[in-house]
Amino acid sequence: MLRRVALAACLAFTPCLPAIADPAMWRVSDGDSHVWLFGSIHLFSRPMDWRTEAFDAALQDADQVWFEMVFDAEAYATIARLTILEGRLRDGRRLSDLLTEDQNLRLDRAIAATGLDPLVFDRLQPWMAEVTLSSGSVQGTTAGVDILIDAELDPARKRGLETAEEQLGLFSKVPLDQQIDSLMATIDALQAGGIEGQLARMTDAWESGDTAALDTLIRHEMGSADSPRYRRLLTERNTRWVGTIEEILAANDESMIIVGAGHLVGPDGLPTLLEQRGFAVERIGEAPAAEPLRGPAERAARRR
Repeated sequence: MLRRVALAACLAFTPCLPAIADPAMWRVSDGDSHVWLFGSIHLFSRPMDWRTEAFDAALQDADQVWFEMVFDAEAYATIARLTILEGRLRDGRRLSDLLTEDQNLRLDRAIAATGLDPLVFDRLQPWMAEVTLSSGSVQGTTAGVDILIDAELDPARKRGLETAEEQLGLFSKVPLDQQIDSLMATIDALQAGGIEGQLARMTDAWESGDTAALDTLIRHEMGSADSPRYRRLLTERNTRWVGTIEEILAANDESMIIVGAGHLVGPDGLPTLLEQRGFAVERIGEAPAAEPLRGPAERAARRR
């Protein structure tokens, strides 16, 4: 949940009337089982008719549905508890003491623009201040793909790639200087008026299944592929998730995996990484690039 707020700048809405939605989806096979990969948009600002026949068929086919994390009462309670414990500065420290004079001025202007209470911010860790500013800038959004699908599933079918603690740690465990850099980048985007346009472009690309445009937008938002933020939020997590997906396929579980769309595009995306591991990866609606591999021996041969 926390990540969905903090990355609201990446995943939200467009004010324009949508075209017929065709979000990207992939089928990954090891010859005797398969998983479906679907890129989620985490927040909507308006009702959106995004569900396709292919998505609904894959969802029905899946014995298990994996999310970045499962949205249950325990997860929400954990996020709330840890946010209070880890989101505030301790030992009398103040956020204003951690920032330069120029940075404090930029923060003050950003807070004033949101109408939030400036006194609250001075006790927050930089990462929590960024989350609060981001959420304040996207008021009126509604639940997106993963939250909606999670709510309609039997709990027995739901699985999480990460725990609530791990999701929070993506922000709270970051070195202080990187937290401040990220906070300032968010403030600059807010003051430049760039977030709304970025949100609209992101949603347009997601709705149409334009993975190349999504990759470009993600890199613009997250920084270069070798930046700490990009590695922490995308590359390192994708590498961990590939291992989990391999285990799912090895167990012959028919599963659907719904994660943020940014995790599925570009050279660091899950489809590319899984193909590099020797799995057959097919973009739904497109002709497969190669004949599917038929078994473990062929996968092992390709990995050599």
